[in-house]
Amino acid sequence: MLGAAIINVVAWSGGLPLAIILYVKEVEGSYATAGAVMAALALAGAASSPWRGRIVDRHGIRRSLLPLTAVSAAALLLMLASGESGIGPIPLVVLGGLVGAFLPPVIAVLRSLWSRLVPDEELRDSAYALQSVISSVAYLVGPALAAAAASASPVAGLLIVTTLGALGALGFMRAAPETDEEGKETEPRPVLAALRSSGLRLLIGTAVSYGGFLASLDVAAPALAGEHGDAVAGGLALTALFAGSLIGGLVYGARAWRSSVQRRYLLQYAAMATALVFAPLATSILILSVVLFVAGLALAPVTATMFALIEKAAVEGTENEATMWIVAAYSGGGALGSLAAGVLAQHAGAAAALAVGPAALWLGVVIIAVGQRSLASSQPANAAA
Repeated sequence: MLGAAIINVVAWSGGLPLAIILYVKEVEGSYATAGAVMAALALAGAASSPWRGRIVDRHGIRRSLLPLTAVSAAALLLMLASGESGIGPIPLVVLGGLVGAFLPPVIAVLRSLWSRLVPDEELRDSAYALQSVISSVAYLVGPALAAAAASASPVAGLLIVTTLGALGALGFMRAAPETDEEGKETEPRPVLAALRSSGLRLLIGTAVSYGGFLASLDVAAPALAGEHGDAVAGGLALTALFAGSLIGGLVYGARAWRSSVQRRYLLQYAAMATALVFAPLATSILILSVVLFVAGLALAPVTATMFALIEKAAVEGTENEATMWIVAAYSGGGALGSLAAGVLAQHAGAAAALAVGPAALWLGVVIIAVGQRSLASSQPANAAA
């Protein structure tokens, strides 16, 4: 099950964005069109995230992931066919939105399974750390996989990534355990039932902050590298961030923690925000890489701790939907962070763009500090109430 999840996440979370960009640029000759396709994918994915989580909660893993995987894979294959036929950019943009709207929420389902597969709370912290490490590996390996596959041809790159992602999702679906209750129809519940939890609402705020921080770096790091003559070198700084995350996640998961989960979340977030304060002061991509590596040491632990808090805060019967609300908030924050960093990079330079990340993180620190009591006492009600 875990191996299949890794294949899916590496291919569709890590590799798919680059594979689509390279393919659309090849057939349309425009990065603007490629960006429009990815924007449609991201916006549709964010808007549909709670819905995708809700149908898994209601219908079970197998009955939900199979049609979601089928539709998203079919949309990717249609994207290939449309690009090869040369019918123009609009169908590609529409299909990008379709892909995003139906991507199977493998990461969210895996997070919700840990409470069943790992009853011991201390060991479950290690499981959440392992999942955060998987995400770090995906963002390290996925783009490299897409680039290597596309080196032969962008068509091959997108086809290989599509196939691997679909096979990973189907393998995960087949291996994931179902309870007797899962996969059965239940009475419809209020659309916003998951948001009855004050703890989840607070976590949504931190997810906006977290997404804004990460997305801003996707713009700001290449901007700094571009000021020194090589925008591509910005990828080295982002690699350093996820390398630090990989190491931090392994260390965090290797030991038992006695402090409360909400206090750990605050300290980890503050540590990451403190390290990133030095990013706007970086005068070279090497210095920025060192700063991001240090900040990245807290990245996977923050993610793991957020997973544990989602479990605690989720309204009964909305475990997957709760996770997908976090995904939606993360995507929304990412859009804001990218926009802010882009505007600042254009009009005020890379240093100003690099200030977006620490500003977003310190906003998250304030939210967590103010909400400590809410996170500690979060005992959500039943969704049917």
